[in-house]
Amino acid sequence: MGIVSSILGLLFPIVGLILGIIGLVLAISYQKESQLDYKIEKILNI
Repeated sequence: MGIVSSILGLLFPIVGLILGIIGLVLAISYQKESQLDYKIEKILNI
C-alpha cells in the first residue's frame, strides 16, 4: 500500500504539469487565432 500511494503521489504532480502545459499551448494557439496578444501579455505581466 505504501508503494502504491508513493507512486500516486508522484503521478499527480506530473499529470498536473502535463495538463498545465497543454492548457498553456491551447491558450497560446487560441490567442493567436483571435488576436488577443496585447490582452494576454497584460495579464501575464501583472
